[in-house]
Amino acid sequence: MRLRNLITSVSNAIVTWATGWSHVFQTVTVTGTLTAGSVITSGAVGTLQTAAITGAGITVTPNVGDAVVLITATNNAAFTVALPAGTGAIGQRIVIVVVNSVGGAMGAITFNASYNFSTWTSPANGTRRAIEFQYDGTAWNQISPAGVDIS
Repeated sequence: MRLRNLITSVSNAIVTWATGWSHVFQTVTVTGTLTAGSVITSGAVGTLQTAAITGAGITVTPNVGDAVVLITATNNAAFTVALPAGTGAIGQRIVIVVVNSVGGAMGAITFNASYNFSTWTSPANGTRRAIEFQYDGTAWNQISPAGVDIS
């Protein structure tokens, strides 16, 4: 059966195909079962989670079922990205997008130790930066860089 015959609705998700290219949808809901390596997903593939940094001491806790976490900083307070809530499946991915709407430099971001990645540089004012992680059963490992700011 063709993939397009399985899709019944689309809103808020990033789908990465076996061929290596990704496509941004809103959410993909299927009527059958999709298999990707060792991960089997039925129903909604993922959703968009949003968080706003509006003051000091904020902790953003991604939901395991959300494919994209969009964090918008509107002040320069430091904040923390916590371990995702829920149980991750091996091979599951989370994309964290940080938007700088501060009007200047952002506050520092502290990632939970379960995120393994090379380096993080916060985006310049008016831009965003994204980093993608994949779960290996123990930790969330970087699989795509957060090397440049995006307008």
